[in-house]
Amino acid sequence: MDWATLGQQVWNGLANGAVYVLFSLGLTLIYGVLRVINIAQGEFFMLGALTFWSLRKFLEMDFLVALVVSILMVAVLGFICNRLAVRPLLTASPLSTLLSTLAVSYVLINVAIILWPFPQVVKLPWAGGLDLVGINISAASLFSIAAGAIAVTLLHLFVTRVRIGKEIEATAEDIEGAKLVGINVNRIYDLTFAIGAGLAAVGGILAAPLWQASTSMGQLVLLKGFAILVVAGLGSVLGCVVVGLLGGIGEALFGQYISMYYKEGFFYGIMILTLLLRPEGLFAKR
Repeated sequence: MDWATLGQQVWNGLANGAVYVLFSLGLTLIYGVLRVINIAQGEFFMLGALTFWSLRKFLEMDFLVALVVSILMVAVLGFICNRLAVRPLLTASPLSTLLSTLAVSYVLINVAIILWPFPQVVKLPWAGGLDLVGINISAASLFSIAAGAIAVTLLHLFVTRVRIGKEIEATAEDIEGAKLVGINVNRIYDLTFAIGAGLAAVGGILAAPLWQASTSMGQLVLLKGFAILVVAGLGSVLGCVVVGLLGGIGEALFGQYISMYYKEGFFYGIMILTLLLRPEGLFAKR
């Protein structure tokens, strides 16, 4: 076995896995609090990448400033979408909110096609990479893994150390109990949806230098995000992190050693097996 090739694919899988983790964390956060399956999450992912590219290209913003501004812009868009298309339907059937987010998804992707008709290449302000025992550590992959780790750590600290983060966790555990102790649940809904959209935007920005920023990138990652949710267990944050990273590695190894052509089906095969053997998910509480 060529160990350098194995190590390279593991590293590439970790880089993609960091993207999957952030995307699926946004999905599971929204589902855990609002009990809403957000079909528009893929478009928030895509808009994060293309907004970041636009700010860098046309306004020539500093890298970090463009990063923060694009995340905030998508988070605000998530807040608006929640107010207009999700919150008014929370008392209706789950199908209503699902169809509403589907409609939002189609609106956003069609607007994006008008604004960005062609795929765009996102370049980092630094180039090159490292060669470690035959493994090429590119700047894009290093950025994805490092920034993904920072984002997950900050989210964890926010939820566990900041009061409003604890209120989000309490609302996810028991909505009625949260109302009884005085938590403004509607405010938590708005904030959660905005954070979920922001996490998707971060994932899109990390993915853009690895892949390419295009209007179709959100649809490609959306199904994988749902597969991660099913395998991890709906609402499991730890499960999303573990399954996202291991899934990214598994997908890369599958493409290298089994079939590059069928690599895109890797997550769905694992999802089917999970549904057959443990429908509640690997990390779901019994």
